[in-house]
Amino acid sequence: MLLLLLAVARAELTVHFDDKGLSSLRYNGVELLHTGVFQPGQVLLTDAIGKEVTLPGSNQQTFDPKTATCRLQAPWGTMQCVYQPVGDTLKIHLTVANTSHDTISIFEAAPLEVTFPAQPKGIPWDRKFEVVGDNFDDITALPADYGKGVMVACNENVGEPLRFGFTSPIGENTYRIRMTTCVWNSTDDPKIAPGTTKEYNFSLRFAKPGTPLPAIAGDLMQKLATAIPFQLNWPDRRPVGMLSLATNVHQTTKNPRGWFNDPLLDVVSDKGRKNFGKRLMSEAKYHLSILKSMNAQGMIVWNIEGEQYANINYVGDPRVLPKLAPEMDAAADEYFAFFRKAGLRTGICIRPSRIVPDWNDPTKWTHDQMGFDFIAEMSQKIDYAQKRWGCTLFYVDSSVHYFFQRDGKVSDRLISAAEWKRLAKLHPDVLLIPEFPTPAGWSVCAPYRELREHTFGGFAATPQSTLNIYPKAFSIINPTEGPIKQRKEEIVAGVRRGDILLFRAFFKDEDWNRPIREIYNEGSQGQRK
Repeated sequence: MLLLLLAVARAELTVHFDDKGLSSLRYNGVELLHTGVFQPGQVLLTDAIGKEVTLPGSNQQTFDPKTATCRLQAPWGTMQCVYQPVGDTLKIHLTVANTSHDTISIFEAAPLEVTFPAQPKGIPWDRKFEVVGDNFDDITALPADYGKGVMVACNENVGEPLRFGFTSPIGENTYRIRMTTCVWNSTDDPKIAPGTTKEYNFSLRFAKPGTPLPAIAGDLMQKLATAIPFQLNWPDRRPVGMLSLATNVHQTTKNPRGWFNDPLLDVVSDKGRKNFGKRLMSEAKYHLSILKSMNAQGMIVWNIEGEQYANINYVGDPRVLPKLAPEMDAAADEYFAFFRKAGLRTGICIRPSRIVPDWNDPTKWTHDQMGFDFIAEMSQKIDYAQKRWGCTLFYVDSSVHYFFQRDGKVSDRLISAAEWKRLAKLHPDVLLIPEFPTPAGWSVCAPYRELREHTFGGFAATPQSTLNIYPKAFSIINPTEGPIKQRKEEIVAGVRRGDILLFRAFFKDEDWNRPIREIYNEGSQGQRK
């Protein structure tokens, strides 16, 4: 029995070296190495004022097969790469020492190149793009299932911004494995200061075909969960109603904000504004009947400011009501109080951007994305809606942060878990629902996902990759207009785990609301308060 156990545990990975570098990388009898010569890439030096610096001299590179160590002597300092096979893992330890007087702003290196016997599966390899991770609120564990085995490229430096993975193909099923400190969604790329040394740890982990990723890289998932712990507490998982009160399709001179999709509505005259308040409360009673029929915990108004300006779509800032929608400003307090008295939570849509008069046309408004603290901006909007209307549900549209890149161009990145935690600390009694989440964002938010299959859709439940890190994570799933019948089993399973479903409450949409009720009946655990 002991001999049998030893045979089962025997490593299938074999690695060999020669005087140039790696000479063989074989798993389960399949050779995967294309070239094992270490390839240093771009090294960008900048001086104290950010000006690019070029140092005289050339690189000298050697490899010691006995210690499996590549050493590079460069004008700016030294680089050392050590390969260490351990069981079915090839560890790669990279040390970069900056001995110059300038800062290494960008550093790149490629420890090896691999060729798979067939196009890998596991992630979208067929798109011919890079298959990389940058460690931003996530782990980097990239599986390549090539039929006869699985190779997972892992960045062991969990939590440190660093891009690592496979380049776009350099040949048929051939990829360069590369690391770079140039991270596209970072506001400040990692740098190596003068006189300092940085260490990086990577690994190629191998397993049998079909081995689930948690069995290969579960330790990295645990590291992320420990570094960014789960803290979201929202016991009520009943559905939430979506309310849309306007559309820019039905704008008229008398109804410039498209209220109630009614081109005949008058909100300009004094009489018209008074009638608007009555109409709003009539709509509220109708909406409440739908919310009650769905056993909803609350509702979210996507466009409390109306939709007068097509260029900004959802405004996401109730503070501007007197200027943008005075008729709603006069009626909104009674409207929200009506739902609260009925025992429902209330909510609105907010954005991290700021609404300002358009520079080109001061009579119009536009989004301002930069030059202010966007977390403080959202906090002020939440404060306003909480104090005025008692809101606790906040859908965050376009949940990205804009910043200037090194070249002066504007770029954007997803809001980080650390930033969401900062906002949640200011408002511990609300549910944050970002449109675009990071994996670690689920630790503090309940992100919005859609079932309908479009660019960011196709989600029936919280992704398994997220649950691998945060088993208690849940999402706000909008199944409307998606393949709800075909994926009902997945949606029910998600509701049982705690996902919350959205439904349209601004009209009796029984074609979609009926199956949502059925799903909640089957996944009864999702109806707990």
